[in-house]
Amino acid sequence: FLFPQCEKVRISNVEMIAGHDGVHTQRCSDVVIDGCTFRTGDDSIAGSENRNFTVRNCRINSACNGLRFGCDGLLMEDCVFQGPGEFMHRLEGRLASLYAFDHFAPLDRKTYIPTDNWVIRRTKADRMLSLYRMDRNENWQEAQPAKSIVFEDVKVTNMQEPIRVFGRGSRDTAL
Repeated sequence: FLFPQCEKVRISNVEMIAGHDGVHTQRCSDVVIDGCTFRTGDDSIAGSENRNFTVRNCRINSACNGLRFGCDGLLMEDCVFQGPGEFMHRLEGRLASLYAFDHFAPLDRKTYIPTDNWVIRRTKADRMLSLYRMDRNENWQEAQPAKSIVFEDVKVTNMQEPIRVFGRGSRDTAL
């Protein structure tokens, strides 16, 4: 589902299976995704330049990223990320789940809104590469940095690295 420049969107009790991105929003505000199941071959929830998102009670399985996302104001609660992906990534042919949260701020899309005011609570993530990634050297992450992201009561199991953050020019050291 693609939502460009939408306001007051509510997606409830929907199951998204295979394909590419489950939900992709661009410059949207006041979005609620509740009680949904994502079993996607690409990002489950994607987009940038968004404001005021709530994602709750969702089950997320992806052969890419759970969220490849940029947003000011994200509340995610009572969700489960489970890898590896059930459906193969169409372009890269993999089942591995990469990041639960992958910072998305592409310079070529004129991303001006920073990733800020995130609260992720009562959420579980299992068998993914990492819980969160921001790499300001990547072309899809170079426009705006992430600012405030709070993880509360998050359980992470079977991951290579819990969090991967690089500032510009700092690829030698992961935090």
